[in-house]
Amino acid sequence: VTVSAKEKAEMAENLKKYYESQKEEHSEEEIEKEVAERLKENYKAEADWRLSQDIRDFYVQKSGVELPEAFLKRWLLHANEGKVTAEQVESEFPAFLKDFKWQLVRGSLMKKFELQITADDIQEAAKSYVNYQYAMYGLSNVPEDMLSEAVNNILHDQKQIDRLAESVEDKKVLDKIKSIATLKAKKISSEKFKELK
Repeated sequence: VTVSAKEKAEMAENLKKYYESQKEEHSEEEIEKEVAERLKENYKAEADWRLSQDIRDFYVQKSGVELPEAFLKRWLLHANEGKVTAEQVESEFPAFLKDFKWQLVRGSLMKKFELQITADDIQEAAKSYVNYQYAMYGLSNVPEDMLSEAVNNILHDQKQIDRLAESVEDKKVLDKIKSIATLKAKKISSEKFKELK
């Protein structure tokens, strides 16, 4: 993703304001370098996310999986009785359907590629999740015993384990596809890239 001068200037301006408020001294050169690194990292992560979405859409479309939509809407309403309205089910259904189809396709790809989820995979995913949570609050270098306790709490909650297993399965399938697919790098401006979403 090629970034416009305008976007670089905006981020540089924001960084300068931030550093001024923190009473920190930074040269123009340091700020320029940080802007370039941050934008590169941000767009790299976003481009990777976009690729994952495109892979999902491609495989779901290729599978041609069809689901009984009217039945699923009734089932969602019944299963979440009192928690959701028919209108909510209707408005959130397209996203649910897309995700549900991907789950089915992903399960069959797990078998096709002979991929397995191990207890270690779940443990690692729990650790990453906990580290991510702490980082969101600006906490780094969290003591090992605190990390272990948080991971332990997650691993005693079946809902959390299921959620982690799903994200591990997602990553394994997408990583496998990315490793065997022929990917062509394409240059795109940041403006055009934002329009893709």
